[in-house]
Amino acid sequence: MQDVQQKVRPYVLGVDMAHFKYDDFIHVLGIVSRLIGIGVEFCGEGSDSLQESMRQQSLKYFKSYHQARMDELRIFLETEAWELCPVRSSFTIRKLREFRFMRTLTAPIPSPKATSPSRSYGGSIFLKFASDENPFEEQEEEEEGEDFIDTGGMEDAVSDEEKNGDEDVAEELKKDYVDEQTGEVPRHLRSAAPSYQRQRSTSSHKGPLLSNTTLTVIRFLGNYMQMMSVLQPIAFDVLECLSQLFDYYLYAVYDFFTKDLLESVEGIELSAKLTTSLKRIEENLLHQQQELVSLSGLQVTEDRVKVPRASVNPIVDLENPNTLYGLPCRMVAIESLVFLASQFESLLPYLESLIPDAKRSFLTQFFSHTVNTAHELRKPVYYGIATKAIAYDQVLQSMASVKWDIREIMSQHDAYVDLLLQEFIKFKQLQSAIDSHTACSG
Repeated sequence: MQDVQQKVRPYVLGVDMAHFKYDDFIHVLGIVSRLIGIGVEFCGEGSDSLQESMRQQSLKYFKSYHQARMDELRIFLETEAWELCPVRSSFTIRKLREFRFMRTLTAPIPSPKATSPSRSYGGSIFLKFASDENPFEEQEEEEEGEDFIDTGGMEDAVSDEEKNGDEDVAEELKKDYVDEQTGEVPRHLRSAAPSYQRQRSTSSHKGPLLSNTTLTVIRFLGNYMQMMSVLQPIAFDVLECLSQLFDYYLYAVYDFFTKDLLESVEGIELSAKLTTSLKRIEENLLHQQQELVSLSGLQVTEDRVKVPRASVNPIVDLENPNTLYGLPCRMVAIESLVFLASQFESLLPYLESLIPDAKRSFLTQFFSHTVNTAHELRKPVYYGIATKAIAYDQVLQSMASVKWDIREIMSQHDAYVDLLLQEFIKFKQLQSAIDSHTACSG
């Protein structure tokens, strides 16, 4: 095995993989890892020198890859209009191409050991390739499309359960009811069927509220997790960078929709955990103001990536009363963040299984202080609407002009009551109009 390592190492170290495409890099890693796995199973040797060579190349590649992804995420955030990306109610992250590698994982894989890379192949490599197959020949998989976008049609509106249920119903029972004697639809059913059809075709969005940037972050998450499963020696380094993706997205939503409000309005406070996380992100991940004078784009200092603070897209109008001060944008932004946090939580067992036990404290703290507290931003995000949607100053002025004389009982309520009711009616009308146009009701 030592002889094989010495022959393979020059090929691994002699190529600059920093500019490889992601799929090509993963392909190379898979071949080398399979070779190491064969050595472990056949000779009982861990191929330390070859693993160290792959670790060096992997770190070099991944630093470059992560910097590019962070810069790409910043561009996505700065061009994001926070409009709804219509996905189906059955959407799961496993429908994305980046997560298809998890299909072979029937359960969270065990903690990786440096001496057992053959675990990645689900048992003995020799048993798996007992026939004439070559373990280094990649089987070409048929490219699958991604079918998770909700087109809004009748076929998309029907859930899988409803489709399965309809298969057991006779065709005659699916037709509209017709009187056997007259051949006409009874009067009390004439308007029922058409209204049902209209309701199904114009029903509100049933899937999760996602933005295009959210899907981008989820795709990055899938790629990073695949790297963790293949690059086991640097899995923790990849995990740290993976957490930065969520940190940056979380801070952007906070900065775009809540920061000014939290600084100017009293009585709105975030939990100590979330406040600590936001401060950590601002200090460790974002460029400080003095750094921006001489720097543009990404900065790498002491193996730590720093990125410029994202700026909100100018087309995002949070001051327009006709949209309830950006209610559709606020809904998509905060609900997509909460959905992203829920996906991180669902993947926690797999993330834990990919890193050494000694490093799990980082993952525990990250989830406790950041991922699990993301939903707390809902209150300040929507509070920005509540502080402006009602003309409180006018109502207070009208109340101040009232003579509160308890000795005289008025036969009619005061004018401020009508004014307050008008404000609530206006709020309800605007909300209904926004719901009908953005399909975000419910």
